Amino acid sequence: MSKTHIQNKKWKKNIYKPLNSSKYKGGCKIITRSTWEYRFCRFLDLNENVISWISEQPLIPYINPNTNTQWNYHPDFVIKVKTISGLKTQMIEIKPKKQTLPPVITEGKRKSTIIKEQMMWNMNKAKWTAAKKYCQSRGWEFVVLTEDNLFG
Repeated sequence: MSKTHIQNKKWKKNIYKPLNSSKYKGGCKIITRSTWEYRFCRFLDLNENVISWISEQPLIPYINPNTNTQWNYHPDFVIKVKTISGLKTQMIEIKPKKQTLPPVITEGKRKSTIIKEQMMWNMNKAKWTAAKKYCQSRGWEFVVLTEDNLFG
């Protein structure tokens, strides 16, 4: 049985409606799970160097190391862009920086928080390893964007 990613209850889902619908190649509604994702959709939609983009596709199977079961990873975006050297395809994941680093154990941090952060880190590493392998086999680039490199 396949499962999808865990959703943080703090995120407010929105639906993004592209202005340049011919650039969006996904077949379903564009659901964003953060303000950053919503703003990135707008960036993709309006950027003349973005040829095409999709959201939460393709599904990439991976083994969740916390449960040792197969899940599906839904990357935030796959984009095709014009560069100086030609066309490039990138798979993009948008995450808070703290979710891209191993958890830090500090004095006073609850054990339950440490366990939750470690499980998230383990799952992210597994998803991103599968995504890198998927991208490498297609000549794509896998990129994780954080608040450090979003919207300069």
